[in-house]
Amino acid sequence: MVSGEKKLSIRDLIRTPRLICLFLSLLFYVIAIVTPSLYLERNRGEFQGLGSWSFGANLLIIGWLGILCGQYGWFANLPLVVGWLTLSLNRRIVAGLCGAISVAVSLHTLELFRTPIPGVESRYDSEILKALGVGYYLWVLSMVLVVLGAILGKSSEPNKAVNRRHLSHRVNSKTD
Repeated sequence: MVSGEKKLSIRDLIRTPRLICLFLSLLFYVIAIVTPSLYLERNRGEFQGLGSWSFGANLLIIGWLGILCGQYGWFANLPLVVGWLTLSLNRRIVAGLCGAISVAVSLHTLELFRTPIPGVESRYDSEILKALGVGYYLWVLSMVLVVLGAILGKSSEPNKAVNRRHLSHRVNSKTD
């Protein structure tokens, strides 16, 4: 190790805004999985008016099937995972883009207020979104935190290209 380099301690890592945002994003995502996210109500058929809360875990498991009825909100999870990985690797621009894309895609879930989901029990059943639960808000917040972590994060590694230019300039000035 070069004598001028500063060794990072655990305390320094905890104080890094990028890592704090990453940790909170993961924490809120896990909480979103175990909390009610969407209140779906039957809007026609034999059990019209009956509804129930869907928890994040159920939505995480079967949400990809939404593509069959034109619902793409679940696919916000894919850029979110890439955002977590790139944020942990300090690739802030990619992480920020992935976080922004995941927020935008997650908003497609709001389309369920207008577009019914076909029912499973009969062709006459369908469900429509009536309310958003805390799980939905925590899910979106976990995505916003990736964007925030990318914005607030500072690079822990110095820019090598700038350092090389600076070093070569110092060497050239000493030889003159």
